[in-house]
Amino acid sequence: MNLADHIAEKRWREVFLLSVTMLDNAEYFLRLIKIKIDSLLEKDSNIQNFLGSIYECSLSFNSSYRPEVIRAFQFALNHTLSKKLKYVQSLKYARDSALNYTSGLSVALAHDFITQLDRALELALSCASELILALDIGLASALERDLNIECTLPIHFAIAFDSELQQKLQELRIQLPLSDKYSPTKLSQWWKINGSSWATQLISLLDHHGNWEIEWHFTDEQNKLLQQYYDANKLLVDCLNSDCYVSREVRKEIEDTLLLPIAEIEKYKAAKAAHSND
Repeated sequence: MNLADHIAEKRWREVFLLSVTMLDNAEYFLRLIKIKIDSLLEKDSNIQNFLGSIYECSLSFNSSYRPEVIRAFQFALNHTLSKKLKYVQSLKYARDSALNYTSGLSVALAHDFITQLDRALELALSCASELILALDIGLASALERDLNIECTLPIHFAIAFDSELQQKLQELRIQLPLSDKYSPTKLSQWWKINGSSWATQLISLLDHHGNWEIEWHFTDEQNKLLQQYYDANKLLVDCLNSDCYVSREVRKEIEDTLLLPIAEIEKYKAAKAAHSND
């Protein structure tokens, strides 16, 4: 059986790393690994659309970081968030609540609404912080080694993508009258005076950060495949960065097509073939 067939099995990791360094020329083996990795998700249209969305998103960033590094972070971020729907739901709850209560608020509802809204915003901020702390930076970290960038690269991306949202959510949360000195009557008065402006700020903020509304829903089997795919790509990058021989051309080809949907990989190969024929 071909060794590359075991690329999705973690227990074979050290075998791959050892084998690639023992070859006089590792290019054929590395290309074969790449084909096996891409085939893991080839038949799942939903996951292919997910990869396509990540690719399209990566094109929108004007960054000095390489595209495959951006895709690596986006993959980890979006896959993690797709399993943390409470974060997204809490933001949607905050928005929906603001829409529902912008025109007046009864004395009976004032305290309950503001307390629940505070909890929703607190959950959103907490989950965002948890995401940044728990984010698996393996692939992006491996990709940036030869760029001489510190291993907190994905954290920098997270700050760039999320810090403004977190800061403004916190600012909005602070504005809420949460002190014990506020009676239901005062809460209602506060909302009648400030509620419309406050809700408008929240809605505008959530609209501006619409990319956080993750709509990807994966089955347990799909989540397993995505994790295998991610881990296999990390292993491939570790092999590339090991003491093995691989030409710059082949290295670039592999890195350029990391975490791309099959359709984009085929376009890349077609463009490369056309360029070679010119």
